[in-house]
Amino acid sequence: MVLVSFVVAVRNEADRIRACLDSILSQTYKDFEVVVVDGGSTDGTVEIVKQYVRGNPSKVRLLFDPGLGPGYARNLGAEAARGKVLAFIDGDDEINSEYLERTVRHFADPKVAGIFVQMIFRSRPRLWGRVQDTWKWMRWSRKFGRFPSILLKDVFWSVGGYNANLFVGEDYDLYIRIKHYIEQRNLKFEFEERAIIYVASEDEPKKIFNHGVWFGKGLLRLVKDYPRYGVPVLLWSIFNTMFPASIILPAILGFWTLQVLALIYLLFYSTVWLSLFIKSILKKNRPYPVKYILLAPFLQILVSIGVIIGATLSLMPQK
Repeated sequence: MVLVSFVVAVRNEADRIRACLDSILSQTYKDFEVVVVDGGSTDGTVEIVKQYVRGNPSKVRLLFDPGLGPGYARNLGAEAARGKVLAFIDGDDEINSEYLERTVRHFADPKVAGIFVQMIFRSRPRLWGRVQDTWKWMRWSRKFGRFPSILLKDVFWSVGGYNANLFVGEDYDLYIRIKHYIEQRNLKFEFEERAIIYVASEDEPKKIFNHGVWFGKGLLRLVKDYPRYGVPVLLWSIFNTMFPASIILPAILGFWTLQVLALIYLLFYSTVWLSLFIKSILKKNRPYPVKYILLAPFLQILVSIGVIIGATLSLMPQK
């Protein structure tokens, strides 16, 4: 059997790490280990993970990184991994019990370098968590993850692992390098629909906004290194941030030219979102109620303001 090493990077996931680890330990495929890497948690996450280490000493290990970001933490876990295959999962996610059983069999083909799995957005039953799930479903037309979750360790290290200097977009950066690597060697990715990862979202406005600020601080680096990925995110953030400005500024300043420009923008803004509404509402097997779709613009305004603030802060001199 092939040994699989789960690499779980965590930081302040006390309310979700139990569900994550329970889902891993419930696998029908038993030849695996779990390497948890904590990035400086202060909410009791470490104490919870230590309980799992004591209860499953042959399966679960706990490592520490000095809070240098998710890329650094995952590399640290991959370095300690004993398995031939690496399975990356975040501390707030869960997987189905057949996750490994369904994916490991693909590696019987020597040309398979990694596996995409089905991704389902499933937050706690709070309004803004559900709206977040709905928006991610609207944004991603594919039902599988944007990046392969399971990789051969040799392939992972052949491209140097994660770029530890990236705090945002490190998964996209890794995917691009691996994609080039396997194309040059006639290898391939495969998709396993019956392997499912349940992805959680921030479910409170403050957390959603703070995540936007955090993402924004690394966005300009992403724009520079990967404009195809970063530029649309930046433009979308500007587009949504202009909405409150287009209402407030003309009302305060009163310039008719500004009012006309604001009206043109608002018409364009309404058209874009109306098209997204119609497209989403008419999708077959729509998993989310219409009310969550209609709340998506407010979510995006909040996130986008955070992103623009974060990007602005990243331009300021560091003390």
